[in-house]
Amino acid sequence: MGISIAFSKSVKNTLHLIGAASFITAYITADSESFRLVHMYCGYGFGIIFLLRLCWGAIAGGASSLGALWRRASMVKGIQADIKALQIQRLWNWNRWYGAFMGIFILVMYVLTPLLVLTGIGGYEEWGGKWLRAIFEGSHETLGEIYLFIIFVHLALVGVRYARTRLLESRAAVSDPVVN
Repeated sequence: MGISIAFSKSVKNTLHLIGAASFITAYITADSESFRLVHMYCGYGFGIIFLLRLCWGAIAGGASSLGALWRRASMVKGIQADIKALQIQRLWNWNRWYGAFMGIFILVMYVLTPLLVLTGIGGYEEWGGKWLRAIFEGSHETLGEIYLFIIFVHLALVGVRYARTRLLESRAAVSDPVVN
């Protein structure tokens, strides 16, 4: 008995939403000393959601799995081969570009998440003493900024995909003789 696609998607979307909310809350409260505990708990929550997302991908498989993500990111190799072979027609395929870039950005997010959480914990717990704390805190802040940039690129790609889909649907509706 497998997990239904609708259930798997709803779990994945719920984890996505909670993870996004915890990251944004942690980012907003990062510079406030009075909200330090909120920042820490949201950071811990973000790390836990990340682990749950990895576990869910291993259990549910499909589009949630690391293998599917890796296949999307490796689409860059095909694009690179098409550029070398000057396969211009194949390069116009938006879905290939979208899949490849989303795969790469999500993989980068998966790599940065443990680093972001661990540098935050290391800075707070003063792993390695006070001199190493400064390195952890600086790294944590830089990783947070990089992560936020990747989130903005991720949202921009989703927005372009949404707008493109709506544009294509409206063109199809206008040119469809059954509708007119």
